[in-house]
Amino acid sequence: MSVLLSIVFRNKKLLGNQYEGYMRPLLLSAAINFAFGMTPGSRIDNFGHLGGFLGGLAISFLVGPRYKTVGYDRFGRARLVDEPFYKTLLQKVRERY
Repeated sequence: MSVLLSIVFRNKKLLGNQYEGYMRPLLLSAAINFAFGMTPGSRIDNFGHLGGFLGGLAISFLVGPRYKTVGYDRFGRARLVDEPFYKTLLQKVRERY
C-alpha cells in the first residue's frame, strides 16, 4: 500500500486531476486497516504493519519510478522516462566530486 501511495504522490504532476481519484481510496484503505487493528481482541500487530508501511515507503521513494515527460510521439501520446531518486542523487554526487 505504501509503495502505491509513494508512486501516486511522486507522479501527481503527471496524473493531473486524476491524482485525488487514486490517492483517496488508498488513504481510506490504510485508515480502515489501521482501525481494524485497533479493535479490541483483533490480535493484529499494528507496530509490525507500521514498520512495513514505513519501510516500503522508504524503499519505494529511493528506487520507485518517478516519471517525466520528454516529448510526444506522432500520435500525441506522452513519452515518459523513469528518473528514480537514487539516480538523481548519484548524478549530483558525481558532479560535486
